[in-house]
Amino acid sequence: ETHWAAIIDATSQADDVDLAMLRLAALDAWAGHAQDAGRWEQVADLSRRATVLHPGADTRARRVQARAYFRLGVALSRSGRSREAIAAYEALDLLGAESTDHDVQVARQQAVFNRAVAIDDLGDAAAVDAYEHVVAVHNQSTDTPTGRLRVAKALRNQAVLFTALGRAADAAAAHRRVLDLAAGALEPELLSRVKDSEF
Repeated sequence: ETHWAAIIDATSQADDVDLAMLRLAALDAWAGHAQDAGRWEQVADLSRRATVLHPGADTRARRVQARAYFRLGVALSRSGRSREAIAAYEALDLLGAESTDHDVQVARQQAVFNRAVAIDDLGDAAAVDAYEHVVAVHNQSTDTPTGRLRVAKALRNQAVLFTALGRAADAAAAHRRVLDLAAGALEPELLSRVKDSEF
């Protein structure tokens, strides 16, 4: 950690793009280490600093920025600061909407799902639209088993929310979408979601 801190201090005022990238890499590595240790306040501090990019930042820097926003959201959520976490996830959503980079897109997919769950946990009915946004974001990207599972979880959560709101027809439609999503799928986790949605 002393090594990372020294690099960050030495490059904090650097105008050179490569030195700025070195600083970002140190912040990224330190934040990952702090996350593994469960030091959430430190993760939030380091990640917030890594969201600020040097002018002329390249794709590598954008990837670090995306990870930083995601870690920031996780750290704030773990610290009980749900609304701030939602804001961090929304910042990553906007960042990802303007990027075609695979790593940034994956981080965006994870962020919009976490955002929807955080809104749902607050008891806010806006979670219905947030879960729909999860589906929309995943539909913009290449289909993957992990992505399908995330969408299935979002639709299942949406169905539960519809049921709680007394919207039986909408709940049934969400369940059907899970079944359609999993047609021909072999992934055990996804199939378990389908089983939950069967009538």
